[in-house]
Amino acid sequence: MEAIRHTSLEYYADNWVIDTVLMNKISTMKSKNINYHLEVKFPSNIDLTDNAIDLCAIIGNILDNAIEEMIQIKSVNPIKTKILYRDNKIVIQVANDTKTLALKNKEDSILSLKFVGRAGIGIKSVRMRTKKLGGYCDFFIANHEFNALIVIPYSPKE
Repeated sequence: MEAIRHTSLEYYADNWVIDTVLMNKISTMKSKNINYHLEVKFPSNIDLTDNAIDLCAIIGNILDNAIEEMIQIKSVNPIKTKILYRDNKIVIQVANDTKTLALKNKEDSILSLKFVGRAGIGIKSVRMRTKKLGGYCDFFIANHEFNALIVIPYSPKE
């Protein structure tokens, strides 16, 4: 008898690039009992294929950092994620609780649980990939909340 395979695909943006990374990270959040709030407003007709690797890495690294922090501090508050397309820009915002009071320098104070001694590797990658795509990113802490803001210009192909 052939085994029956069940797949659970959830669509958040109706865009395969964004949905691919969100399916993975939200599955991780659910398995770790991490609350999340997700707002995605992205047109389904925009083709992100040419930048898929960089966009998946950017979103993935930011969410990995948030997940790691939430596990470390045992927060019950949600990771708040927004991915929007507005005025020919991809806007990614992620906010999560943190016990860190301030960033000493924008990369050094984010420690990795996966790789002991490696601080800020994901943030450095996000900065590099965002710059490669001609975008802007900022990371800051306010009211015990780590915030990531990434803005990438993106004009759809004609």
